[in-house]
Amino acid sequence: GTIVWLEEPEYLPGDPDGAAGTPKIDTENPDPALRTRPILSMVIMEGFVYDGDGTWHEGTIYDANNGKTYRCKMRLEGRDTLKVRGFIGFSMIGRTEVWTRVAKEG
Repeated sequence: GTIVWLEEPEYLPGDPDGAAGTPKIDTENPDPALRTRPILSMVIMEGFVYDGDGTWHEGTIYDANNGKTYRCKMRLEGRDTLKVRGFIGFSMIGRTEVWTRVAKEG
């Protein structure tokens, strides 16, 4: 999974993480060599195995807000809804987000 769009792809005036008008970068990454890579076009999800029933497991998801990588599983809940669960250790200890497909313009 790759980040292809950000509501605010550049830093705003007064943002302590970067100069206004410059692309947002991965400032929280634990690897100093990766802290200058742009958020836009960053791969944040990888390694998933498809179960064949709308479920993927055994993957990881990276959270650029805190620089941490979590185990992850996903389930397609209809044509335009994906439930994404990131967790540490057991899937019971984690957080689920619902991602909704954006309709194409035009």
